[in-house]
Amino acid sequence: MVAFHRYLSATNTPMTVTPSHITREETRGPIAVLDGIMPFLAGNRLRMICLALSLLIPSANAVAETTAATKSIGGLVVVLVDEASIAATIEGSVSDVVVGEGDAIESGDPIVLLDDRKALLEESLAEHASEIATHQQTETSDVDAAQVAVAEQEQLMAEHRVRSELNRRRAANQLKVHAAEKSEQVAKNEWERAKAARENFADAISESEIESLQLAFQRCQLETREAHFQLEMAAIDVRLDQATAETLQWKIEAAQVELQAARSADDVLKLQAEIQRLKLELAQVASEDHQIQTPIDGTIVSISTHAGDWVRPGQIVARVIDRERLRAEGYVTAEQADLLRRTDDVQIVITQSDGSRSRFPTTRRFVSPEIVAVTGEVRVWIEFQNPDGIVYPGSQAIVEIR
Repeated sequence: MVAFHRYLSATNTPMTVTPSHITREETRGPIAVLDGIMPFLAGNRLRMICLALSLLIPSANAVAETTAATKSIGGLVVVLVDEASIAATIEGSVSDVVVGEGDAIESGDPIVLLDDRKALLEESLAEHASEIATHQQTETSDVDAAQVAVAEQEQLMAEHRVRSELNRRRAANQLKVHAAEKSEQVAKNEWERAKAARENFADAISESEIESLQLAFQRCQLETREAHFQLEMAAIDVRLDQATAETLQWKIEAAQVELQAARSADDVLKLQAEIQRLKLELAQVASEDHQIQTPIDGTIVSISTHAGDWVRPGQIVARVIDRERLRAEGYVTAEQADLLRRTDDVQIVITQSDGSRSRFPTTRRFVSPEIVAVTGEVRVWIEFQNPDGIVYPGSQAIVEIR
């Protein structure tokens, strides 16, 4: 088109195309445009040919191909989805670089090794400290002994309650006293009747029988006193049981306090063991940080450090890319964006270096809900799989919509 305008200027032939002759809708068909400007090209065959050629050459931002069945959108660029710039997390001296540019690696493979001698020693110390703390927690616990002491005191209290109840009932039992008093009364009556009979009739009863009855009466008196004494002793036992119960209760509370102290000491030992375990994990993490690993599968495309270098946290040491999953992204018109939102049958077309075209089904897509105010365009991206690795980032891509 520029060459055509230069030709017109060289021939000094004016040409004016008004909006009434050529509109935006008419530019969609070169024949319609030629019909509109034929009056200006009459008699000049060379000008007609140049204009026709300029209209048939698409611009860089135009739609690549449009048919009734398929619509194509060009101007997209293939970019990576999975890539990682791998950085050191700690500072240290590089002891070895175990991969090279172009090597295929898997997630978790080491790329750069840092000097880890100090870290290994710290990990070993933390491991031994953790074992000691665990042993102390499991072997020196006094909780079991304290629990046994509490159980023993509670058992003594239970036995004491039984004895106390027995003594209480004995103290309340006055049957022996009543029986002794009755026996004393009987013996007294027999002794008094015998004395009265002898006074009335001298030969009615002998003196020895009267003495025997008197002794029987005195024995009954002693038995009555003994019964009263036993009753008083039972009452004393009841008061003693109350004091003993208080003592046993204090012992139970003391044993419970010791149990609580033992449990607290056991909790402290558990916390110490947990602290040592966490220190061991920190030491292991610090040791693992000396192996700078790749987080993704892919290919090493750059190594920026060498053995003997000193790296700092955040310093990039390598870059890894994976071309198995790619993305075509760019900006399209609002009309094309609406078409992508409404359509499910979308393919990515890549023109290879030999001129052949490869088509790929899409997996995910994104159409921005925003329109760029300056250009009126919409940002889009469409993902597709590249299992054979025939597509490279930076390639030009076309979207076919069916």
